[in-house]
Amino acid sequence: MTRAFSLKISLKKREERRKLILFFIALLASCILLFPIYWMVRISVSPQDKLFAMPPDLIITRINWEGYQSFFTRPIFLRFYLNSIIVAIGTVLLSLFAGTCAGYSFSRFRYKGRKILMVITLSAQMFPWALLLISLYISYIYLGLLNTYLGLILSHSTFALPLTIWIIKGYFDSIPMELEQSAAIDGCSRTQALTKIILPLAKPGITAAGIYIFLFSWNDFLFGLTLTTKDTMRILSPGISMQFIGEFEFLWIDMMSSSVLITIPIVMLFLIFQKYFIQGLTAGAVKG
Repeated sequence: MTRAFSLKISLKKREERRKLILFFIALLASCILLFPIYWMVRISVSPQDKLFAMPPDLIITRINWEGYQSFFTRPIFLRFYLNSIIVAIGTVLLSLFAGTCAGYSFSRFRYKGRKILMVITLSAQMFPWALLLISLYISYIYLGLLNTYLGLILSHSTFALPLTIWIIKGYFDSIPMELEQSAAIDGCSRTQALTKIILPLAKPGITAAGIYIFLFSWNDFLFGLTLTTKDTMRILSPGISMQFIGEFEFLWIDMMSSSVLITIPIVMLFLIFQKYFIQGLTAGAVKG
């Protein structure tokens, strides 16, 4: 009995050591991941004479708010913000509608060529964006879509859709088909079963896809830089780079301040919908 008790104590201590080691590994990984964000905030509030001090100051001793003040005192930056919000929301709505229809089709119907279409859809992610951007730019010239919200929304949706379809399909696969069969027995059409039963149950998966689409559109640089040539139509990332990165000078404080303001909506969005985001991404692992 004493030996069993000693073995139990030993196992308990071993488990505590393992948890402690895992805790320090997680803490170290978090510090490594969060340090660039801290450094961005640190530069955004640093005085000009402290930017290139050697050795650099890890602790902020004096706060300089000029970078944030410049953002709100220049109307063009607020225009960039508005453009990004319009494009991101438009991309989310269009991509979710198309992705939900396609994901439901792949999940619930069995038809000839279905698997090939699924592979082709996902393989679209493998093409380099720069390669497709050339043909997209030429097409937009003929269609008159340069410097338009619709042009940016369509380009973002094109590249966000493949993964969106797979996220939503994975969640639809985890919802039993018997629910729709029961609804059909009660007199519901397939459309009614989809809107009244399946979509409410698939809210975590659709929310996860929506967050992914919003992040993709909000952080876009390449499409926004290429498909817009007017300052009034630029979105945040290319707009800020064009304003603060010159041929001979980088306005580091202003650029980092703007980057912090760009990051805040993303952090808030993820904190609010974190539960749905994790559920949506892991749903496909439960049932294929």
